[in-house]
Order: sequence, then C-alpha cells, then structure tokens
Amino acid sequence: LGQSNIMNGDFSVNLSLAYKIEQGEVVGRVKDAMLAGNVYDALKRIETIGSDSEWVYSTNLPSIKIDGLSVVVKG
Repeated sequence: LGQSNIMNGDFSVNLSLAYKIEQGEVVGRVKDAMLAGNVYDALKRIETIGSDSEWVYSTNLPSIKIDGLSVVVKG
C-alpha cells in the first residue's frame, strides 16, 4: 500500500481519485490526494462497510469509510 512501515503499520498512498463526503452524501471528487495513517488504528475506526464491491487484482473488496485518516490535497 504505497509507502509503508510494515512493522509499525504506518502507510501513505497516493489516490488518483477519491470522493468528498459531507453529512453522508457525496458532494464532489478529489484528485491528486494522499492518504496516510496507521493500518492498526484504521481497522479500529471503520465506520461503514459498503454493500458494493470491486475486484482489485485477485481480491474482491467493498468500499469502506474510515474515520480519522489524514488526507493531503495538492493546493
């Protein structure tokens, strides 16, 4: 997952496309953003797991909403 420190669980990854959510509604797209956090903390902060799914290589993954990850956007 992008740049990571496997032992500590820290990661950062570039997002080619993401969506901005306000009050539970998608209000826009976000391009050229970076997401950073700790995988162990992120797993504790999962708020929602979507009923949709998408194949990523050999794994079928649903969309998830995680609270508290850092997002950096090109200004």
